[in-house]
Amino acid sequence: MAKKLTEEEIEQGLVETEKKTKEEQVLMTVANLGIESIDPSLLPPPVVKLVQPTTRFAKDASGKDVPEGWFLNTVTQEAYQEINCTILAIGSSRVRWVKGDISAGALCRSRDGKEGVGDPGGDCLACPLSSWGANNEPPECTTTWNFLGFQNEEQKPFMIRASGKSWMPAKRFIASIFYHKFRTPLAFKVTIKSHKEETEKGKFYVLDFLVLGNHTPEEIMELASMAESYKRIVSTVPEELEDKEDARE
Repeated sequence: MAKKLTEEEIEQGLVETEKKTKEEQVLMTVANLGIESIDPSLLPPPVVKLVQPTTRFAKDASGKDVPEGWFLNTVTQEAYQEINCTILAIGSSRVRWVKGDISAGALCRSRDGKEGVGDPGGDCLACPLSSWGANNEPPECTTTWNFLGFQNEEQKPFMIRASGKSWMPAKRFIASIFYHKFRTPLAFKVTIKSHKEETEKGKFYVLDFLVLGNHTPEEIMELASMAESYKRIVSTVPEELEDKEDARE
C-alpha cells in the first residue's frame, strides 16, 4: 500500500517542482547568451580520461593528484570515482603506431574506423594490419570505441574512449544494446567504473559499463534531441587527445 503524503510533504513537493520549473525557464532564456559568436567546433571536446599509473599530470581543478582508477575531465579538471550517465552516441576510430615507439606518432589513422589515412591507408576492414594473426597476435592497427555521454546528475556532456584492455568490455556493452528492444544506447541508465588488473607488463585499470536501469520512452525521445545537438563531438577527436597509454598494455 502506498504511503499517504502529509500536507507538509505535498507542499514541499510543490515548492521543489516550482523551483525546478523556474530553473529550466532561466536556462532556456540564457542558453548561449554572450557566446553566440563562438564556433563550437573550435572548442576542445570534454574528454574524460581513466587515470592510469602511466598518466602524467593527472590533477584536478584544486591541484590535487587524481587517484589511479578514477576519471578526470580534461576540460573542467573535475575528477570522479565513477560516472552515472546516459550514452548518447557511439563511434569508432583506428590508429597504427610506430611499432615499439609510440612517441614517434601515428603511421595511419582513421577517424571513422572505416577509411584510413597514412601508411597504408584505405579500407580498414580489408587491411591485413587490422586483423588478428594466425597465432592470435594482436593487430598492428588498434580500434578505439568513442562514447559520447551525458552525466545524469551534473547535466554535462562528455566523451570517453575505450581501447586496449577496455576494448572488450566496451564491445560487450555495445552488443547488449543491439539485443535491447529499443536498440539504442539512449535506453540505458549506465554507471561507468573501473577495476585493476595486473600482468607481466604491470598494473593498469580497465573500464566497466554497468547498466542500472532503463529510461522511459518519453525520456528516450528527450535524450534523442540532446544527442543530435552533441553528436559531432564523437567524430572530432583532436590528435593530441588520442590515448597512447593503452597502446602500452
